[in-house]
Amino acid sequence: MTMDVLKDMLEQQKHFYEEVPKRQEASFSTFTQLILESTNKRCDSLMAEIQELKISLKYSRQDIDELKSDQKKHSAEAKDLAKQVLEIKSKKTVDSNDNL
Repeated sequence: MTMDVLKDMLEQQKHFYEEVPKRQEASFSTFTQLILESTNKRCDSLMAEIQELKISLKYSRQDIDELKSDQKKHSAEAKDLAKQVLEIKSKKTVDSNDNL
């Protein structure tokens, strides 16, 4: 081998090893970018899901409040009906005792 051939080989080797870190940096940068994009998409998805859950919870709370209100109303009506039934029974008892 001649000196010129050796110099050419060394120059090629030098060029190759200068390019390796650049390729590694580019690959790492691309990988990092993909991870960040994936994480951002997942975060956006989670935020949208959380917002949907908040809205659903709001409506559920409204429904529960309405049901509680209805329950109180129906409970009061049931008590009134029970009183009326007792009054009717007591009137029947009084009327049947008066007839005797």
